[in-house]
Amino acid sequence: MAILVVDTDADLIDLICYTFRRSGLDVIPAYDGNTALRLWQSKGPELVLLDLDVPRVSGWEVCEQICREGSTPVIVLSALSAEKTIAEALELGADDYITKPFSFNLLLARVRAVLRRVQRVGGAATSGWQALTSGDLVLDARSHAVTRGGRPLRLTVTEFKLLHELMLHAGQVLPYQTLVDRVWGYEEAADAGLLRGHVLNLRRKLEDGRGGVTLIHTVYGVGYSFRREAAELPEPALPVRTMIAANGGDLAKLMREGRSRLSDRPQLTAVHDAAEATRPS
Repeated sequence: MAILVVDTDADLIDLICYTFRRSGLDVIPAYDGNTALRLWQSKGPELVLLDLDVPRVSGWEVCEQICREGSTPVIVLSALSAEKTIAEALELGADDYITKPFSFNLLLARVRAVLRRVQRVGGAATSGWQALTSGDLVLDARSHAVTRGGRPLRLTVTEFKLLHELMLHAGQVLPYQTLVDRVWGYEEAADAGLLRGHVLNLRRKLEDGRGGVTLIHTVYGVGYSFRREAAELPEPALPVRTMIAANGGDLAKLMREGRSRLSDRPQLTAVHDAAEATRPS
């Protein structure tokens, strides 16, 4: 199983090679973006570790091309820790984002977690997963496909797994840490920025052209919840005029008869006048 590592720091790549090979993972090194794309196309690695600051072709462009043209998961390794930068990398399609400096044990754990997730998704045809639906949104785990209104949505492996977990527990609130455990596969404290970035990207893809209809809701301080579309909720009571029309006019006839009976009753003004006439002066 080969991992493509893209970084300008030769010493860092040597340390990653040493750590990974001791764990049974092969490493393909690349020191610039152009070489990285060539090796990705020719070697077909199972995963890419990518620094954003590489020459010739930037890491941003490498990430975008890999995520656009293939399904290889990408983990970004970067000294840039701003939430906006993390969100932009995730929006391009990166599956995870690790800031430098980092623990090599943590890096190895996250790589293994992503690889396990890819293998689980790839083996969905024999796992017993079934298609999940909500309105015109369909998630088919067997074919690893998501469509909305018959139009396919292009999701990363992480976005697919995140949507699957949320739809599987529709109506429930899944805490941040629970989602990290189930989607990323590790139990360390949840990275709120990383999770938030994936949720924002997933919302954007699901709601594209939908007039702001939100399926994934934030429960602040707790987690996220998938709520089914309004079309699936019980229909509201019909207006009175619609009910009258739907019953062939029968209701209208009854209402007219009721008004007629009311009109036959003595008018209050007449009763009042009669009472005044009989009152002793």
